[in-house]
Amino acid sequence: MTAPRTSVVIPLYNAAGTISDAIGSVLEQTDQDFEIVVVDDGSSDGSAAAVAAIDDPRVRLVQHERNRGVAAARNTAIAAARAPWIAFLDADDTVEPTFLAAVGGAMTDGVDVVVCGHAMVHPDGSRVPVSPGTPGRFERREATVRAMQDRISGLAGGTVVSREVARRVPFPEGLRRYEDLATTVAYHSYGRASRVISEPLYLYRVNDLSATWGRPASPEEVERAMAHVAETLNPEVDGPEVRSAMRCLCVLSMLVCAQSSMTAPRVSTVDTAAVRRCARHLRVPDLLATVRARPDYAAAGLLLKAAPSLYRSVYRRYARRRYAL
Repeated sequence: MTAPRTSVVIPLYNAAGTISDAIGSVLEQTDQDFEIVVVDDGSSDGSAAAVAAIDDPRVRLVQHERNRGVAAARNTAIAAARAPWIAFLDADDTVEPTFLAAVGGAMTDGVDVVVCGHAMVHPDGSRVPVSPGTPGRFERREATVRAMQDRISGLAGGTVVSREVARRVPFPEGLRRYEDLATTVAYHSYGRASRVISEPLYLYRVNDLSATWGRPASPEEVERAMAHVAETLNPEVDGPEVRSAMRCLCVLSMLVCAQSSMTAPRVSTVDTAAVRRCARHLRVPDLLATVRARPDYAAAGLLLKAAPSLYRSVYRRYARRRYAL
């Protein structure tokens, strides 16, 4: 069989209620040159049967004998992918019909990574668009620095990467949070160039079962994710600017960790102890290094470290206004 242009990889675990919508959104693409590689990660709710029932030869199902986590499922899918480009889609999300056509049009001029915008879709159907960063083409080092500074989205969803780069940077197996950010940053360091397109083509469903919004993270998970970035980053992009940006990434990740204890739908009250633990893990040298590139994150980090309760109050107001959380 002739290899398609894009392999859309979907990690699947107990998502029988949403997997058909996810796959359907790909099957409805205006660009039909694709395959879908679904890796069932030990589901027990009939998810695999729902995929197997789809009568389309472009949909391939691979099964893990036991649950190994989303990182392992993505790694399995990448290994099985036949196309030169890899697109990521979660089993509870969807993409707009023009997603593949738009990212395909961006795969020019030596670009190895394409990142599009996304929209947060709430249970009532309302959408909140989220920018992926300033649109444009960025060379390897600049793209890496921008990703570390949160100027390019770190979500795997909405990211399309060349298979060659994807296979050089595995997702960190055993890490249940931050596996996206810990991997996509390194993608930019190995790509020849990256391109950001602003259209919100990836529809990110907010629900209390998702890994991102479903449970708080821990500072230890952040530190494991940052260690993975350090281990997998292309050594050719090393230098003072990159090391400073890495400190910014550590601050951002710890802020997100604290925020997860404030906004997760399953958290009925703010986990004050968890927020304080995040504050203790914030390092002053990292905050100082963040001041020039991201003064907003440096100020947030200083506020979290000095007055966790006040930070909590400020952030919850911001989240309600910005993300309707």
